[in-house]
Amino acid sequence: MVAIDALAVVEWTGRVDRFEQLRAIEDLHDWTEETVRNRFHYRTSGLWALAVRVYRRAESWLVPVTPAHLGCKTWVPLETPLPTSGLVPALDDGESLGRLDRLRSALGAGR
Repeated sequence: MVAIDALAVVEWTGRVDRFEQLRAIEDLHDWTEETVRNRFHYRTSGLWALAVRVYRRAESWLVPVTPAHLGCKTWVPLETPLPTSGLVPALDDGESLGRLDRLRSALGAGR
């Protein structure tokens, strides 16, 4: 069984075409500068930035591991969708919106 106690929802995406834009958002991610540089210059220069809102649940969902989940996978389908009742945002609405606005501004994107 795998315990899942949070849901992440992508609220916005934007393309970063200039490396210097990333300095303004250093505190909004947890990659090292070396990782950011390597990823930015991998194959085609640039990165996609995703603003993700996280919701937590007091009690974890327990998801059984199936043969389809085994091995090295980026995504795995769930047999049945997990209920979303009882989820609480990790950040309040004001803090979340403030960070999203700052990200958009740093990357030169409007609302």
